[in-house]
Amino acid sequence: IKENISFSPTSTEALKRLKRRYEVPRKIFQKVIKFLYEYDIKYPSSIKTLMPFEVRKKILECYRESNEKLFREYFNQENLFILSKEEEEFYKEQESIPKDEIEKQIEEKYRSILEFIKKENFLARTKIFTNQVFGQSKFTREFIRCGLISDWVGGYVGVCNEEKIAGWLLDLKDKEPYFLVKLNGMIVYVGKPSLERVDVKDIYGIDWNAGFTVFWKDVKLPEQILALPGDTEIEVEVVYEKIGYIIPGNYKKLLKRDLVAKIEESKKPKAEIKEVVGLDNKKN
Repeated sequence: IKENISFSPTSTEALKRLKRRYEVPRKIFQKVIKFLYEYDIKYPSSIKTLMPFEVRKKILECYRESNEKLFREYFNQENLFILSKEEEEFYKEQESIPKDEIEKQIEEKYRSILEFIKKENFLARTKIFTNQVFGQSKFTREFIRCGLISDWVGGYVGVCNEEKIAGWLLDLKDKEPYFLVKLNGMIVYVGKPSLERVDVKDIYGIDWNAGFTVFWKDVKLPEQILALPGDTEIEVEVVYEKIGYIIPGNYKKLLKRDLVAKIEESKKPKAEIKEVVGLDNKKN
């Protein structure tokens, strides 16, 4: 009866709050998990779910067809994953709990975690990536396609080299999100996704452009970068301007001399072929 016990919703939110604010080593994280299980047993909460009733109904409807097939072909009975009167009453009761009471319980549990691990060594996060807050699992993508998640931000930087930086950025509530390109923490470019990414459209079920490519030759490097020694490594980041979170991806540090050399090479005029003389000495 004690196998596969889930966290209480408030424990989950308190843990998310900790991960968002601090870089917690794995050993300490495992201690926190055990602490929260014991906390939930010692101080049981009346808050059993933070899922809105309408979302619950959408989930069941999204998977209704596959659930009916499951029960019909494997259990020879009607689909049991349906809303009962008892479940409806349960959700109405949960939704009647004041939001300030929910926040109070989450904050109390979060503070209890900090008190529990106050003697441990861990650092406050100086950088936050979008996937650390919004998630980017297969379930996340599935729920987005089913319309079960509407407040989500994601993206990925797939290319980062001396020629360009490229990737995609998606905000389900903003079709024209601005992103910032930073070199060593300095903003050098501001842009919006304008390129079609068929893969992103298919995965997330959207109908607008999410891709971007920024060529360094089109960026005016600040004097602080140009004045750096040639062997200095430059850190590159793409940040979602609205929330300040970094888009995760395939980043690499660029050598200043290689970056400048590539920019200068790309700006050189290319030779044009005016005419071609064939082997028979006739002009073509």
